Amino acid sequence: MAEIEIGKGRLMTTHPTDEIQNPTTDFRITREILAYAVILLGGLAVRLVALGRWPLLEGEIGTALAAWRALQGQGAPVGGYVPALFNAQFVLFALTRAGDFTVRLLPALVGAGLPLLSCLMRPYLGRRGALAAASILAFAPTWVYASRTADGAIMAAAAGGLLVVSVWRFLTQGHASGLRWGAVALGAGLAMGPTFYTVPVVAMLYGAMLWLWKPDARVRLKGLAAAGGTRRNALLAASTFAALAGGFLLVPAGMGTAVESAADWFRGLLPGSDGLPWTYYIATLLTYEFLTVAPALVGAVVGLRRRDEYDGFFVFWAVLALLLGSVLGHRHPQWLPVGLLPMVFLAGRGVEWLWERVGRGADTGEWPALPVGLVPLGTVYIGLAAYLRSGQTHYLTYCLMGAGMGIVAWSAYRYWMGREAGLRVLLGLALVALLVPTVRATTALTYETARNPRERMVVRPTSMQFADLVDYMSMLSLRATGKPYAMEIEYEAALDPWMSWYLRDFDGARRVQSVGPQPHAVALVTAPREDGAPSGEYVGRRYRLQESRPEQSLSLRERLRWFLYRYPAGEERATELWLWVLAEPMG
Repeated sequence: MAEIEIGKGRLMTTHPTDEIQNPTTDFRITREILAYAVILLGGLAVRLVALGRWPLLEGEIGTALAAWRALQGQGAPVGGYVPALFNAQFVLFALTRAGDFTVRLLPALVGAGLPLLSCLMRPYLGRRGALAAASILAFAPTWVYASRTADGAIMAAAAGGLLVVSVWRFLTQGHASGLRWGAVALGAGLAMGPTFYTVPVVAMLYGAMLWLWKPDARVRLKGLAAAGGTRRNALLAASTFAALAGGFLLVPAGMGTAVESAADWFRGLLPGSDGLPWTYYIATLLTYEFLTVAPALVGAVVGLRRRDEYDGFFVFWAVLALLLGSVLGHRHPQWLPVGLLPMVFLAGRGVEWLWERVGRGADTGEWPALPVGLVPLGTVYIGLAAYLRSGQTHYLTYCLMGAGMGIVAWSAYRYWMGREAGLRVLLGLALVALLVPTVRATTALTYETARNPRERMVVRPTSMQFADLVDYMSMLSLRATGKPYAMEIEYEAALDPWMSWYLRDFDGARRVQSVGPQPHAVALVTAPREDGAPSGEYVGRRYRLQESRPEQSLSLRERLRWFLYRYPAGEERATELWLWVLAEPMG
């Protein structure tokens, strides 16, 4: 255990690294570096492919529309946007073209870089634990989906993670210079929406607990405060905040909007503020992140038994996030990334512990047991799949046969090869059983059902019918005027922000409070009307704007059919609009 002088006290490093003890300038490309490269490139690929396919959610459009209007000289935004995203999108729109892909580009790039956090935490997580955590951050459903959603949640989680990592590296390695990155992360996080505030709140509460209940920790906390509260760090945090929130002071209103995010964090604590039940956050977590939760539980139990302060911090963070998302009002999936991040680190710790405890003694003679064990596991899956598709209960017999065959075979293998060998095979099969549905959930949520209201990660999504509406109006404009964006359109203000964003390229689009009895535009977009068409010259077509799935009771079979195959089940509801077109262009 190493001692490092910090201020007036000593800081005990519980995780010394080989790099600190044996510094070297020799750089070699190892298998571990190649593994990180594959993870980073793979994570980037899954985030960028078809990034602009899905229509923007309501939480994405506000910031994008504000940036586009500012670029068009229509005035600075008043509120209801993420300042850091606003400034980034303003620059991207000026350099390229405003579109759904451009809106989501920065969150996708930030999300693709998240595995670097686990790389920085390698001395704490261990070699294999860090790779496991990096893989989760790169490919798990929540992280991929949040990276492809421009609501600021993934950027807030990244800033919070960098802040925690910089503090940890200072406390364990004594690198005061690392706190400068923490200052940058703090300034950036304050400009990235309300979800970031969970991190400093957790840190302050945990620090207060250590101060009150562990007097020996006070020296370390004083050293952290002294090293972190320097004038240079304060200037770094303030300048980063001014740059990202206020656009280098060109949009000073953004700093006020960023400060209001703190109030949004506290307002969100009100139970039911987002209209979701108290079980929603936990159910969403267990639906998508079981591959994270399982090893995280191992890491949490082992860490608490060790009485490790850093493990205790991540456990405290995860538990507090669960309480905020169930007992209180942070139930929307946008709060999930910042609450899931400590579980990822704990999962890395759990994987490393399992490897040291069980996996290290494996030899090549044991590997054939894993594919053999997949036979009964596959039998269970085939029987379950047949039952879910047909509903015939006799297929469940295959599940029982596969389970019985697996138990007998595993018991014999354990008796013959020993307890640890049997445990290794069991853990390998458990990994496969968790990995397959995780990959399925990631691909479905990313490329197939990202706008299906049955996905718990998506709350009141913009309907794909709305995307069809925009394409149809472009086709009508081409038919009526010879140009795809020249048709005169009137749309009602109640349909904003969707209509203002998706009709931004239509030169003749005009926003009105309500369509009058004698309109003159070629096309009208209105909310549902009880009195039918605005006039006899218009014919109408109905479209869905937003879809939702009310909480309802579903059978276990229906839930499994959706979980494994994304077969629809249950009732859907939708907010609708009408497109009215003059009969002549329609014909």
